[in-house]
Amino acid sequence: MKLELLKILSIISLPLLVKSQEIKPVLPDTSEYKHAEVSFDLVEGTKTAQDAWVFQPLSPKPQKADVVIFNHGYGAYNPACYGAWIAHLVKRGNIVIFPRYQHTSYTTLPSSFTDHALQSILNSFAWLEKDSSRVQPNLEHVALVGHSYGGVVSANLALKYKEFKIPKPSALMVCQPGTGGFRSGRYKSYEEMDTTIHLLSIIGHDDVVVGGFFGKELFYKTKIPTSRSNLVVHKRDYRNNISASHNEPVSVDKTYDGNVTSGVILGSYAVNKEDEVDYYCYWKLFDALLDCSFYDKNCDIAFGDTPEQRYMGVGKDDEPIEELEIITQK
Repeated sequence: MKLELLKILSIISLPLLVKSQEIKPVLPDTSEYKHAEVSFDLVEGTKTAQDAWVFQPLSPKPQKADVVIFNHGYGAYNPACYGAWIAHLVKRGNIVIFPRYQHTSYTTLPSSFTDHALQSILNSFAWLEKDSSRVQPNLEHVALVGHSYGGVVSANLALKYKEFKIPKPSALMVCQPGTGGFRSGRYKSYEEMDTTIHLLSIIGHDDVVVGGFFGKELFYKTKIPTSRSNLVVHKRDYRNNISASHNEPVSVDKTYDGNVTSGVILGSYAVNKEDEVDYYCYWKLFDALLDCSFYDKNCDIAFGDTPEQRYMGVGKDDEPIEELEIITQK
């Protein structure tokens, strides 16, 4: 194991955390998690499809924490679908708000997704601030991340944060974003998005559910400079059994089961696999995006087509896994 670690360290300078014989990336200032425990509470909305789960870091419990708003994919309105990733974010020291913008997969119209998510977010901030014994949100450090339809919802919230009267998001990361060929729930244009937002748009080479259209639109049509806006293409690696499909951001941990289900939720449990795509693509890049947008650190991991940004780990026979493709020119 020590020899393997030395070989990987010779390829990339990122510090690594070894757990259960798996190699996971940790950013330079976090060789281990800051917090050992995660609490999560259901904040009920006054209307259907406006609930949210709020996750707080504990052991030790901070007085204040940065905020990540995590928007789920279509029908994946149980936080357990993304539980491992959420826990990773919370143990790094973030509050995570997980809006439930659908009541069921069939009874909530896509045109209402963003409004429902918005109300869930406002309710969650109010719930946190109502009780000083809860971890208080740092409203200067707020980020949005979303998968699939949740990527569209996240982009909508980022575009209209002033109108919606929510804190300005410093960072936006959309993962396999899109609406599956429909326009419902999308805005006509994203060209007027605040140019100071840090944006990563990640698409999967083999995503046949939503494809790459919306992810490309966000990158190419917004006026955010490429110094803080990249398009990331995740590719399949056949040799190492690394896929690049629509469900890659799923990382199930039933510790955070919200006691709701759907066909999509059950499907996510069935296809889930936590692997290098999680660690070196989604988790690594979002960690770096948060650090860059909040603290001006690790920007070379989040942006710029650097070796650290592209790196996807080591597979069979100590051969590097197919790197990410980074688009830096509009």
